Amino acid sequence: MPRKPWVPKETERRLFHEIYVDETSQNGHHFLVLGGIMIPREYSAEFTADIIEARQPGLHKFTSKGDLRELGWSEISKGDYANYEKVMEAFFSFAARRLVGASGMVKSFCSVVDTRVHGRSYSKGQRGQIGFSREIYFHCISIARNNRLELFHVYPDHRSTKDPIEKMAFMLSSGLKKENDKRDHPFRRVNFRLSHKDQALQISDIIIGAVAYRLNRHYDRPDANEDKKRLCDFILKKTGFDKRIFSDHFRQKTWGPHQLWFRRHRKE
Repeated sequence: MPRKPWVPKETERRLFHEIYVDETSQNGHHFLVLGGIMIPREYSAEFTADIIEARQPGLHKFTSKGDLRELGWSEISKGDYANYEKVMEAFFSFAARRLVGASGMVKSFCSVVDTRVHGRSYSKGQRGQIGFSREIYFHCISIARNNRLELFHVYPDHRSTKDPIEKMAFMLSSGLKKENDKRDHPFRRVNFRLSHKDQALQISDIIIGAVAYRLNRHYDRPDANEDKKRLCDFILKKTGFDKRIFSDHFRQKTWGPHQLWFRRHRKE
């Protein structure tokens, strides 16, 4: 008699985690960095409330439409360090403050892509869109391989694409099935979110911004923003990436709550 697939109940919310995927600018940089923070679905509203609270008063500013102004690596200006450090500390301490005695994890993941590898161009035309979607696919697959019990809702930052992003949930689950993964449809949802409306995406952007700032050597420029350098040092130390990213080389970090991977491609 064939074995029934493992199908957890929807009510087992501890199994469901949300992944917020963002990426750094792809134009003219040696390294593209994809990121994603993972939080338990049942704590997503609490996470958003914590980040909004941490933004006060320095980053609690509104647009003309009444929305909170977007946080992001590119938005950091002179004098912003203390405010951004407070926000990032709210992220790094969230699990210790909110998940004590509860099931679920808070993690961050970064995939580094060498854009100088032949065929890895992501900024122009349909080919670039296909290539970038492929990177998102492998990034999410890597997250699932490293988290064997969870089910996922994935929310990438919105971008133009010819094919509906929702199809990727089926593709991801099918890819894992080919690897003999026992979960039944581990990727239940993939939908775009707007970063200016989503605090988790903004946190993801800041983390990968710090990684890219170091890897792409902006940190080493004589005119580098001192507040960005301080925040970069703070984030890399908190994630443990400071021991992995150097001025002329880097190494993976494939364990712990903050993981750093390097996409290795075959020559095409």
